[in-house]
Amino acid sequence: MALLAAILALAIPPAVEANPPQHFMQSGGETEGPSEPAYILLRMNETARILHEHGQTASRIALYDMAWPATPAEYEAVGHNGIIQISVAVADGSELPLRNVRVHTATGDIVLKPIAIKDQPVAKDSLLAQTVGPFRQDCYYLLPAGLALQRGSILIDYARNRSDFALAQLPLQPLPFHTDARPVRPPNPDAVAAFLHREYPDSPPLLPAAPTADAVTPRSGQG
Repeated sequence: MALLAAILALAIPPAVEANPPQHFMQSGGETEGPSEPAYILLRMNETARILHEHGQTASRIALYDMAWPATPAEYEAVGHNGIIQISVAVADGSELPLRNVRVHTATGDIVLKPIAIKDQPVAKDSLLAQTVGPFRQDCYYLLPAGLALQRGSILIDYARNRSDFALAQLPLQPLPFHTDARPVRPPNPDAVAAFLHREYPDSPPLLPAAPTADAVTPRSGQG
């Protein structure tokens, strides 16, 4: 079960640069089965088309896809976590990799740790490269159900230029058996890898230091 959405910050013309950034959110709804890599690119290209039709460009765009475990047994094996894929395209390659992905709630911020990262090529003559930029990266994170079910938001801090980029509003809608968000034993690395590669066939191997026992890190202050 996956939920796909896109959010982008449009570049403001110099005459009105002091105005707050404009944000558009597009929800892809819920789907069954693995996420198709071509669908992510299709959504990015659609965003680029909309920008082009309005004569605008963007410094960066980000889309997310949320996958939940398929069975109660898998839910236990991966430590009551889902996997969120965040796909970003930017004009300035020095903004990648992302500095932080944070879950912001009334009680503070939690920094998610990446479990896999993959650079994706962008054709230089594509509309995406022309309206946004030629740099794209897909990042994968464990997202505890206990956080996904709270009221709050998911924020992105790029490596430079932009922090507090609002990606998604919480809570997210889980499957019925995902509502048990009590702490459990650390996620099983093999179960996490199987979950990741089933739901995201185009994903890379787990990072050598991919978090399993400690998928989130408390964070104080803003960055």
